[in-house]
Amino acid sequence: MNNLNESLAAFREVEDRFSSATGVERNIRLATATHNEGLTLAHLGRKEEALAVLDSVIARFGSATDLKLHERVASSLLNKGVLLFQLERKVEAFTVYDEVITRFGSATEMTLREIVAQALFGKGIAEGLLGHREEAISIYDEVMAKIGLATGLKLREQFAKAGLNKAVELGRLRRKDEAIALYDDIIARFGSATEISMRVIIARAQINKALELVQLAHIEEAITIYDEIVARFASAAELPFSELHAEVLKKRERAERFRTLRGADKELSDDREGANPRIGEQLDNLIANAAAETPVKITTIGTEMAGPPSLRPLIVYDHSAERRNRGDGNLYTHIWFRNEPNGGVARDVVARISWTCEADKGLFAVDAKWQEVPYDLGRPAIYAANRVNFLSDGTKHALDLCIRKPNGTEFYALDIEAPNRDAFGQDRRLQPGIYTAFVELSCEGYSGSFRFKVQKDRNEPPQVTLLASY
Repeated sequence: MNNLNESLAAFREVEDRFSSATGVERNIRLATATHNEGLTLAHLGRKEEALAVLDSVIARFGSATDLKLHERVASSLLNKGVLLFQLERKVEAFTVYDEVITRFGSATEMTLREIVAQALFGKGIAEGLLGHREEAISIYDEVMAKIGLATGLKLREQFAKAGLNKAVELGRLRRKDEAIALYDDIIARFGSATEISMRVIIARAQINKALELVQLAHIEEAITIYDEIVARFASAAELPFSELHAEVLKKRERAERFRTLRGADKELSDDREGANPRIGEQLDNLIANAAAETPVKITTIGTEMAGPPSLRPLIVYDHSAERRNRGDGNLYTHIWFRNEPNGGVARDVVARISWTCEADKGLFAVDAKWQEVPYDLGRPAIYAANRVNFLSDGTKHALDLCIRKPNGTEFYALDIEAPNRDAFGQDRRLQPGIYTAFVELSCEGYSGSFRFKVQKDRNEPPQVTLLASY
């Protein structure tokens, strides 16, 4: 709770900074922070306030033409619909879902297609919960038709979920053969998926299919399916799989009981003395229980809010560039970092750079200086000031990497004290060649590492390439 409140304060800090923003980039930062504030309020249980904040995003940026702003507006509308549904304002929720579909239904961009699919899926869930099964089936068909053969994970998940929920509705309409065929299609299409989310959906399709088979008295086929699922998830440590494993064991036990009693009843029926009424009664109870148990739908998209913004900072490398210092005329290479919009706030971030040569031989490590920190503070003061805050607004912060003289072949690694002594210190000199620079960013609660290739050819500027981040 404290972390969510801290995130809320950070998003409002960004909003205050960009409240009068006019440029596209600034508007994107403002829309992102306001959208994230709405999500955070929702997860704090302050749903009416969340609705008001999401409405402000829609009202202010609803007519914008920039793609990123479209995404923020579409996401705000989708989450508004979810909140209205949770508040039992279902008619209003339907209207909002329809607005998402009308405004963005023809979009080709991946993110917008995902949001539209979620809005349609939300409508399907709502129709099903209201008992409008045919309408729900029609909407799930529309979801699958829109997604088609898309390969993105979120769209594949949405397709599989829509198919699974359609099969559930078919089963409830006693169209069990169609339901089983659709479960088979989902399993065949996505059964080889390795992502945890997809594997859970496939397992649910198998469980639902087995339940339909039990209700059709195809006990042997159902037990075979249960055995496959048990074998697959017996050693899985992830919580979703352990829960599914426990669920399937109980269902298999009931199916096995059904098989045993039915076999005993048949043997006694074939005997001259006739059937045992007690066994027949137990069978009737099992059949009644199986008929009352319905396959499970997936409702985690469309009736649930998007997750709150990450509480962990999501600092990423943005770009590098060489710039001339107007004061001394030397050329400085900087590398820029930014915090992703959904990242938690990182305060007082410090940096350290370790250099190695092409043979992976360690050369030296330095405390690195942020470019925005004044260089003439003096030794104790610059160490105290040399830290920056990464808010979740996309602001970029540049780190001093190296320096060279115009047309110089040699270049020199910079450190925090370089401006206060000789920036071209001989102990930091680097000849033309290929080097690796390991950049470590850290603050309380965060640590991130980035590995760069730095290549210097004769009189050319250093070329910086990100190799990996951890």
